[in-house]
Order: sequence, then C-alpha cells, then structure tokens
Amino acid sequence: MSVDIRFLKTRGVDSGKYKELFTLPPADRPAPLKRLVDTIAARIRDGREANLREYRGYWAVDLAYEAPFNQTTPTLVQQFWAMNSTERKFTPEEMNLELARWGLKEEDVFLRVDDGQLTKWVPNPPVFFKIIIPVVKAYVTMRLATIYNERDRSPLFPFTPLKQTDRNRVVCDIITDLVDTIANWYGYPSYLRQAILQMLKYGVMLAFPREEWHCEKQVIDGGEEVQKEGLRYILPHPTRMGYDLHHPLPTINSDSGCEFAYHWNIVRAGDVLDNRMYWNRKAITYGKNWMEQPLAGNYFNEVFPCQLRFPDVGVLGGGVPGRREDKAAYCSTRYKTNGGRSEASTAT
Repeated sequence: MSVDIRFLKTRGVDSGKYKELFTLPPADRPAPLKRLVDTIAARIRDGREANLREYRGYWAVDLAYEAPFNQTTPTLVQQFWAMNSTERKFTPEEMNLELARWGLKEEDVFLRVDDGQLTKWVPNPPVFFKIIIPVVKAYVTMRLATIYNERDRSPLFPFTPLKQTDRNRVVCDIITDLVDTIANWYGYPSYLRQAILQMLKYGVMLAFPREEWHCEKQVIDGGEEVQKEGLRYILPHPTRMGYDLHHPLPTINSDSGCEFAYHWNIVRAGDVLDNRMYWNRKAITYGKNWMEQPLAGNYFNEVFPCQLRFPDVGVLGGGVPGRREDKAAYCSTRYKTNGGRSEASTAT
C-alpha cells in the first residue's frame, strides 16, 4: 500500500530524522534502532556469504557463455605457428620474444619435459587444435532476440486506461509521453535487453534504482535548464545481490511477499570516505587480506587471480638500467590492473 510522503514527514519519517538517529554513537542508540541495525547487518552478511558459497555455479554459466573469448590463445598460437612455417624460422630466443609480443608465455605453449639428464620444451598439443563451439551463447542469443523483439516497441511502456473514459485516455496519453521521453533519455531499451539477457543466463534478475531521482541541468543564457531527468538503474550480477528467501522473488514486483533486497560491490575506501552522501563515513571500515579468508579467498584467487606486474626501472621501453630517461618514464607512469591485465598509462 502506497503512503503519502507528506504524511510520513508529519510522523517524523524523513532524512533529517534518520540522520539524527543513525549518526548516534552505538551506545546511545535506542533499543529498537539497535535491533534494526543488527537485523540489516545480519541480512547483508548472510547474503554475501551465500554469494561466495554459490559463486562456482554462476561462474560456470559465465564461462560457458563466454566460450568464444576463451579460445583466443589457440587462435594466436596457430597464427604464430603459420608465420614460423611460411615466412621464416625463428630461433628459440626469437620465439620467446614473439610469444611475449602476443601476450603469451613460454609455459602456455610448451610443456617442460625432464628425463633426468636433459630438460626440453615440447609443444603442448591441445593448444594447437582446441576449439570450443559456443552452443550456449548461440542458444541464449536466439532466445534473447525473440523475447526482446516482442517487447521492443515505441512507446516502450504504453499506459492503457482500464476504463475508456475521456479523462482516463488523456491522463494515460500524458503519462505515456512523459515515460517515453525518459526512456529515450536514459536508454531504457538497452536496460530491458540486458535484463532479459541476465534472466536467460541466471534465471534471476533484479533492477535497483541508482538514486531517488536523477536530474541533469546546464546553464544556458544565464539560466538553468533541465537536460534530462528520470531514473537510472543498476543490474547487479547474481553473486553481488541478495533478497528475501522466504518468499518467491516475483512477489517483489507486487509488494506481496519479499520484504527486502539489496546489492553490493567492491569499492575503494577513498570512494566511500569522499562521498558526502554517507552520514557515518568514519564508522565504515574496510577489509584486509581478502585472499586469506575461507570463502572470499577462494573466490578472488580462482575468479580474479592477481596478475599485476611491477615495472622494472630501466627496462621500460627497452632502455638501459640507470639512464635518467628511463627513471623519468618510471616516475610518470601509473600502473593499474584492468580485468586481470596490467596496463600502463603515461602522464602527459
């Protein structure tokens, strides 16, 4: 049942009252507030632990869907092998350099064989003929196209009156026009397509509003004009969200079952401390040693193994150790990880 916001404010339900309560020291909080905080914390903790326990199933789905991207190494190796056969013969040193240029390592292509007297590197046969047929992606893409095309229309969300009266038709036409304008501003058709894709892949999808209301303004001719306003959404991965398990998930659409749902993400501590939208930034802690925790450690070590390579002074750009130009390049280069790959961006 919807409640008028103005009535809620008369009962003390507004952001100012909430801030006054939730910024109190834990010892000074009233008992009902302590129980509420403990309940919310327990739900978040249980949901995150469940995500970490069940990540392997969702990870398997992601790997099956991204099969075409997992066979880039065999493709590169075959191309490299063709170059070695037709253009010219590579020496072992040149071969290692060529592999490194393609982002491959020697142990990715060859197997080390030690017979007790001599150590040899022999080609690894599966690398040269491993081909994965993307059946999962082909089927999902076909179903996605069918379901999305049935819903891709203009206006995207038409409002039809239950009773065909003049007043109802005018009101529905106005609302339809407003919602269609917002849908075009914020790309709701893309949201819809991504939501259908996630439903097909994981069997569960929840869309969370990013904020209460988003408004973008610009100063034109000395005055502010609204460029666009509406709702922006977040479609989290199933391993980074939680919801009430005591009711079927579809009841969240009709407010007839599920009582809560949330999503979480990994962010830098500085992003939290610098965000003034949080009331109690000093009370928010940050974790350490993620790799060593029983549940989280397995997740990060298996799904997101650390591949950060630290720069070597004097080697950047193939320079000579000790040269001042190499040291200058080292000081002006920032290394970061992106999707498990190390990247270097030089300041200009």
